Amino acid sequence: MAVLNIFSQTDNVPGNLINEYYSFRKIEDSQRKTAISLEMEKYMNTSYLTDNITNGRLIVDTRPGICTGSDWYNNDILVHSGNINDLTPRSLIIKQGEDGLLYMLAGLKPFASYLGSIRILKSSDGGVNWTQISQSYSTTDYIFSMDMLVESKDNNTPDSTRIMVYYTSSPNVNGNDAKLNLFSLRRNGTGFYYGVAGSPAAGRKFEQVTCCSDGQYYETNTYMHVFVKESPNAGQTNGFRHFRTVNWGATHTNELIVTDQRDNYPTAQFFSTAVTDSILISFERKFDASSTGYGIYKTTELPTIVNSYMMTPALESGVKNEKPCLAVSQQKYNIDKKMIITYTAGGKPVSYHSTNNGKSWIYRPMTSNNQSCAYTFCTSDSSSAAGNNFGAGFVTLNGDSVLSSKTTAGTSFTSSKLNNTSSSPVFSPSFCLYNNNGSKSVAAVFAGNSGINAYFDAEHLITGIQTISYEIPSGFSLEQNYPNPFNPVTNIRFSIPKSGVVTLKVFDVSGREVAQLINENLNAGSYNYDFNASYLSSGVYFYRISSEGFSDVKKMILVK
Repeated sequence: MAVLNIFSQTDNVPGNLINEYYSFRKIEDSQRKTAISLEMEKYMNTSYLTDNITNGRLIVDTRPGICTGSDWYNNDILVHSGNINDLTPRSLIIKQGEDGLLYMLAGLKPFASYLGSIRILKSSDGGVNWTQISQSYSTTDYIFSMDMLVESKDNNTPDSTRIMVYYTSSPNVNGNDAKLNLFSLRRNGTGFYYGVAGSPAAGRKFEQVTCCSDGQYYETNTYMHVFVKESPNAGQTNGFRHFRTVNWGATHTNELIVTDQRDNYPTAQFFSTAVTDSILISFERKFDASSTGYGIYKTTELPTIVNSYMMTPALESGVKNEKPCLAVSQQKYNIDKKMIITYTAGGKPVSYHSTNNGKSWIYRPMTSNNQSCAYTFCTSDSSSAAGNNFGAGFVTLNGDSVLSSKTTAGTSFTSSKLNNTSSSPVFSPSFCLYNNNGSKSVAAVFAGNSGINAYFDAEHLITGIQTISYEIPSGFSLEQNYPNPFNPVTNIRFSIPKSGVVTLKVFDVSGREVAQLINENLNAGSYNYDFNASYLSSGVYFYRISSEGFSDVKKMILVK
């Protein structure tokens, strides 16, 4: 549906600027294109990030805190203890940054004098241990929908990585008059700024935030895009409002994409081709009380009212195809993009996938066990190495299973149960593909039963060292690993009678060190280390412990 007869803010922009803008691909002259973008903003609906003083300041706590779990194999890591925000079903988000770290955003339920609260955490060891970057509170606004981008200004400068959290908030618990806010900080907790990115017209509200960026292609000149559903406080959808920033949130241009009044649940994905850059937005359309469809809009990356259908929502009378989620593999612009859209069909998790830029689609169920769920989730990884460009999953309605699957292009799904802790089916889980040097695992964060606590788990998650007992042993000891031979995980147990620095290393038969498992100060006690040797070849290895004048070596055999 191309809405061409409605005035757009871009109509004010001089034609020569628009022509010059589209003549520069950012990969060729990103500095020049950004300069043109900022010039164009003078003619567009542009808002400056304003500190939220009139609605109460955000209280920001960036003191670090450690969140560790006693996880092993299929157990889950407790990342947040407490109630999850139940004002929106998607209160937990997980992403891997370009720096290789995992990042998690958690919306927290109002408590005490705090109406809204968000918590940001990171993990540098694949989700084994989590460190709090920031916990922020509002005493005046409830927090509703939220999304997060993790972008790097310079991959050679690790702490240039910024977390950009967009969320809607309102002093009204029903969400009326909700505005769009931005909270951003470096991954080390410094350099934070926050404020209102955009406010709706009187009598309207923003909701259902979704974000995307072109950060996979560009660094310093990364453009970030935010879409919100815009609605009257009482009534149907006005459309999806598109906010874009070309300067890391200092200003945002915005435009309302006029959609069907029955459209909900947008999910935005960046879509780069040899012709131009676009944004794809999946959405749900409620035809009547018993019939719901889904589709995909395509719009330009420059905020405008113009849009078209990539996938037109089809009416299946009496069938509810609900809450779609879209993922597009962000590979080089001249490669046909693979993409998948997952949704629930009559409460069952299903999907469509495309390997040719969305020109044709193929249907696939996500489960063969007739399982039901309220929400599905899908995510993508830009690297084609090792295949498995997509991860997808859902939580069964009884909360028993968090199921996930890796797939190269949505061609098949073999679901694996991730969780050990009972989960809540009324909160949407969040998945990402954790890409560790080409070895990809599906990682997930989900709410515990009744929306209490947030848990992390992942395929093949091995958490390393665990304390077995704090009882002081009679002496040093190193036990034989079990199982032995093993493939690819084995347990190494040891005891130390006094506190001190402990090292545990693995060597091959030539004496070359292949892994340093432990090098830290430990208290007296007994410990277990889960050693994952998936990256090593079959053969004989030796592991050695050293501490306070004690040393011991044992042999182990890896058989793949």
